[in-house]
Amino acid sequence: MSGAGRADCDYDRRVRAAVEAAVGRVTALSLAALPGAVWWLAGRPALSAGVLLALLVAVTSLAAVLASSTWALARATGRPAPSAGLAAGALAAWISVDSQHVGLFQRHVDREALRLFFGALRARVLPFDPLSALAPLAVGLLAGGLAYGACRAATRRGSSAWAWLAWPALGAALLDRGLDLAEPAAARVIAIVPFRALPPAALYSERAADEPRPLEGGPRASERAFARYLEGLDARATRGARVSSPLDLVIVHVESLRADVVTEALMPALSSLRASCIAPARHHSTGNNTGTGMFGLLTGLNGYHYEAARAARVKPLPLRRLAAAGYRLHAHLTGNLRTWDGLSAWMLEGVVPDLRFYEGDDAVASDRRMVDGFVGSLAGRGDEPHLDYLVVDSTHYDYSYPPEHARFAPVSKLTGLPLAEVARRPDAVKNGYLNAVTWVDALLAELLRRVDASGRRGRMAIVITGDHGEAFYEHRSFGHGGSLLAEETRVAFVLCGPRPLSTRYTASSHADVMPTLFELIGMAPPDGPWTQGKSLLTYDPLLDFALLSSSVPGSRAHAVVSGGRKAYFVDEPTPLVGRVVDDEERPADARGADALVHLGLLAREVR
Repeated sequence: MSGAGRADCDYDRRVRAAVEAAVGRVTALSLAALPGAVWWLAGRPALSAGVLLALLVAVTSLAAVLASSTWALARATGRPAPSAGLAAGALAAWISVDSQHVGLFQRHVDREALRLFFGALRARVLPFDPLSALAPLAVGLLAGGLAYGACRAATRRGSSAWAWLAWPALGAALLDRGLDLAEPAAARVIAIVPFRALPPAALYSERAADEPRPLEGGPRASERAFARYLEGLDARATRGARVSSPLDLVIVHVESLRADVVTEALMPALSSLRASCIAPARHHSTGNNTGTGMFGLLTGLNGYHYEAARAARVKPLPLRRLAAAGYRLHAHLTGNLRTWDGLSAWMLEGVVPDLRFYEGDDAVASDRRMVDGFVGSLAGRGDEPHLDYLVVDSTHYDYSYPPEHARFAPVSKLTGLPLAEVARRPDAVKNGYLNAVTWVDALLAELLRRVDASGRRGRMAIVITGDHGEAFYEHRSFGHGGSLLAEETRVAFVLCGPRPLSTRYTASSHADVMPTLFELIGMAPPDGPWTQGKSLLTYDPLLDFALLSSSVPGSRAHAVVSGGRKAYFVDEPTPLVGRVVDDEERPADARGADALVHLGLLAREVR
């Protein structure tokens, strides 16, 4: 790197460290000063109240709200000490809950996070011991008690009792130091600041002087990109729709199927397909839950525009174009996809005439009936091409499998399992998942055998992939939908045709599936923007990357995967780079992070 580049890196590092230290100390001081500030506000003139409130607003919005509300309570009741205790206790509890939540789930407390928290509570799958859940309450009670005692003593004994306020100050300093040690740099700042008010440059990773500066980011840029995609969409979806080499298309979406389970030992049938099928080294879902995964598979778009498309109920353009070209469309759905998040009503109803649901409490039986229904439908088909979308549900938690596939033990089911045991025995929970994986592989082998017997395999392209992954505390998270870790987003993937297929791409995503299938069947592309993906049959080194997006509504958290590295970033008006990791989520060289984020922002545009 040039001298200028090194100086640039050093400058960014110093700025980032300084901002992190300042934010932590100022937040700690605001916590320490709050009891005294409330006591002062309760008995001093309005001028002092205005000055202190202005100071608190400058420090943290949450402290300002608590201070002002407690001041009003103290003025109304004439009891400043209990009011100060309530304020300090609430603030301390908030910071404790927030830091614990970020540590466990790698995300900030927000409305969606609370919804997931209470859902996990009802399902009894919280990833920590029940006693640790009481820690925020204990911290809040301790801080509140200290503040109450300090302010009561100050009221009764005069100014000399202000020494009591050293205890909340000491507690705040220790809490801040604990966050310094426990959380990585960016996550620590987010954990203790209840609003995003940092200069964007403070979180930039090191960069070389000659790397591109990221493009404009933020919701307005995304809205403009999606508006360009919507212009003339209806006409573009159907105009000139024709295929030159029609094939039956089958997309098999397997719930929660991670990439690393496709081995000879666990999934011999699926593993054997990789030698003659497209199977990139790093294939990721477009998101970390079923909705964002299905969206990528069926639309050719990445998660950037999931929420906007969902709000506008935009039907998948590739499905509409296939129908216009003479394809018969079918969907065979298991699990709760009739109702979950409105996915079938949004993406499939009105576009797929043959929409079948195979529902039931027993996922094994539902999956068997789904395979029977799909294979049975092949017998009466004529020469016209078909697209079938299949969903296999057994690998979704609570992980279902017939008794003969109980290869791994002991097994702990999630339903009814005490909270402490989930975190203490993640391997036992994962054993149930691995048993379900072996069963699904056997089911897929049976499906392929029966398709061969139908005589239609020679005119068929088949995609088998996971809609998202599943985490088992490899990096302090469980399940899916909570992070963009590799366990939640990197999924199994093969795309097989009637002849052997391969690709030079090392990084791909679900957004690439429809462009690849369209090239395979010779579909005339729409005369305008329609996809954010690429065809895996035609190599372009500039497109050898994948973009992943969070499924949390309103979130602008993304990650770009390329060349064995992944850069996490937040798409603010000026993009913020969080961290850079390798395939195993270990910290990697952060140089080049801007270039990776630049790719991610380019991928926001629909081509």
